[in-house]
Amino acid sequence: MSYTAFISHSNKDLKALHAVREYLESKGFSCFASERDLLHNAGWQSQLVEAMDASSMLVYIHSKNSNVSAEVGREINYFADKCHRPILIYRLDDVPYNRDRAYYLQSINYIDSLVNPADGLEQLASNVKH
Repeated sequence: MSYTAFISHSNKDLKALHAVREYLESKGFSCFASERDLLHNAGWQSQLVEAMDASSMLVYIHSKNSNVSAEVGREINYFADKCHRPILIYRLDDVPYNRDRAYYLQSINYIDSLVNPADGLEQLASNVKH
């Protein structure tokens, strides 16, 4: 299966994940989200790699939670190093990037949802489309 977007997120940000995934899917984009799409009876690491390899882009939900998640860091590093496809940042919190991912993310413009989440989702979908 191929995906438009692999959504990288912290499990502590499920409300935001659901909002992003549901909005993008309502616009016709296919999304991989681990909390829904991982088969828990198989090797989850290989499933994540397969999903990233099959995704046109990575949507990173940036928050104070995801910023300290080792697993999210691995996803960003893998996608940047191996997939060489776009990374979009959807920002929930105004926190600087953790040092281990700033190398990949510092020069990428982010989509801000701090003031108006609805506008942020619309802008995210527009960027996914283009």
